[in-house]
Amino acid sequence: MYYKFKLATLPKITNFYSVVRNTVWQISDKDNILIIINEGVCEISCDAETFTAARGDVVYIPANHSYCRRPIDNTMCKMTYIHFNENSEPEQIEFQKLAMDIFEQKQIMDTEMISETQFVTYPQNIYIQNHSIGLDIDRLTSLLAKITLFSAKREITCFLQSSAALCEILIYLTNITLSHIADNISLENAVSIPYNLKKAVSYIRRHYTRNITLDDLARCCNVSKQQITRYFKNAFGDTPINYVIKYKITKSKELMFNHPQLSVTEIAYELGFNDQHYFSRIFKKITGETPSHYKYRVHHYTTD
Repeated sequence: MYYKFKLATLPKITNFYSVVRNTVWQISDKDNILIIINEGVCEISCDAETFTAARGDVVYIPANHSYCRRPIDNTMCKMTYIHFNENSEPEQIEFQKLAMDIFEQKQIMDTEMISETQFVTYPQNIYIQNHSIGLDIDRLTSLLAKITLFSAKREITCFLQSSAALCEILIYLTNITLSHIADNISLENAVSIPYNLKKAVSYIRRHYTRNITLDDLARCCNVSKQQITRYFKNAFGDTPINYVIKYKITKSKELMFNHPQLSVTEIAYELGFNDQHYFSRIFKKITGETPSHYKYRVHHYTTD
């Protein structure tokens, strides 16, 4: 079984401890629980499922769910418990629905990523299996050591530091879950946006302050200039260089709005235009007004 919850705020650790047990324990808790198996083996039941948990396994128990832990052959088992709460209710989710959920998020991210004006919106969802198997115990132990250290201190930032370490564990578990989904369903192949187009747009977003050429984009994607041009023509109905110019103009408008102290000349040079007059002509061609008029208008709240 899989669980999904939105990590809108930092989770709060409400209890944290290690135990060594070979006894039966059955209870429910008002908080979420992560049980990390440090050594040994035991059996855990929750939500009508029973599984054997061994060293390197992590078991997730949602808040207010009853669970039972039993020994196997009277073997001692060393476990670390993290009780935590967060602001959203965990949603129980089946494999197919989870795969579709991730696929839809990838589509949204890809669409925003190739947009000239949108910022990429990354989801804040955590995806956890009720039983994650054979994880990197050294990595988990290192993160648990951080929580131990911060829990023992009495400093203003201790809550933030221990919550950040817990977030690292939750992100690690999410990556394991996503890898499991990807191994079973080819999400990349299902996304219609070509990989090289996404790679080219990402390059533009990272290097828009430079003078980007068609050769740069072709080299970045390891394809011909004709091929990269076809990608942009099919997706945007425009050439790669026109896309670059439009993106630069979008960024120039952001600079004018957020940094009114910058001159038009300074903004032009900041965005890789060597000629301020050329920048002004391009700006007016695309927006219908000069950079100076746009800058005046947005800071004086006029529509003229």
